[in-house]
Order: sequence, then structure tokens, then C-alpha cells
Amino acid sequence: MGTVAEATAAMLAAPSLDALSKAAEEHLPRLGIRAGAVALFTEPNRVTEQSEATLLSAKPSLRQILRFPTRQLAPVGFFDGRSVVVVPLGFRGERLGLASLASGAPNTMLYEELRLVLSSAVTGALLTRAVDVRRGVRSRSWPSLIR
Repeated sequence: MGTVAEATAAMLAAPSLDALSKAAEEHLPRLGIRAGAVALFTEPNRVTEQSEATLLSAKPSLRQILRFPTRQLAPVGFFDGRSVVVVPLGFRGERLGLASLASGAPNTMLYEELRLVLSSAVTGALLTRAVDVRRGVRSRSWPSLIR
């Protein structure tokens, strides 16, 4: 449980989507999840044909931002035949996107907790980004999504 608490705290404290990606890369492998993609719909509260994702991996060199068809759940070949758990991301009824996580965690309840944590962390990062944009502060995290 200590590992779950650490992962939750690190992801919820992330002030940006880039920081969230880094926190997930560090903590998800400790929970048995070796790879994942957090994809946001390209239009707020609408399941769009295209999603924009940051890839989470135990190998930071693989982290990148990609646009791909939403129906694929992740860019082609990313999961390379691994089983995947897909969890919807949302906040107060608003659809944000999807998290696709390579299955491997021994406790299936962990995926529900991760859904809540990732939804909250993404919402917080997007709100921070929106406030920064209003203040004229430039951010490097997913610049094409929230303008």
C-alpha cells in the first residue's frame, strides 16, 4: 500500500502534463505496470476521432507526444501484443480522454484507483495550464491541446 500511496501523491502533485508523465514513468512500474498511454481528446468533453497522447514507459527515451486515431487506444505498435487495461478519464461528467495501461498489476482494484488519480491529476494539470495561458506564461506540456 505504501507504493500506491507514493504513486498517488506524486501524480496528484504534478503541476503539468509533462510532470505527470514523469511521475507515472517513475511510479507505475513499481505497481507492475510497465507501459501506458494517457490520451486526451482533442476537443473538450467530446470523444474525438483523434487523440493526443503522452506515452508512459519505464524507458524515458520512449516518452513522446503523438497524435493518433482514438479507436487505436495508443499509437500502433506501442503495446506490442501486451494485454491492456483501458480506463476512461473524466472529471465531474466531463470526458477528458483515456488511459491505456499494459496489464500487470496484481490487484485489479488498483486500476480503479489509477483511473481516479489520473483523472484528477490530468484535470489539475489542465487547469494549471489554462491559468498559465491566461497569465501569458508559456508551458511546454502538450501545447497544442489547450490554447
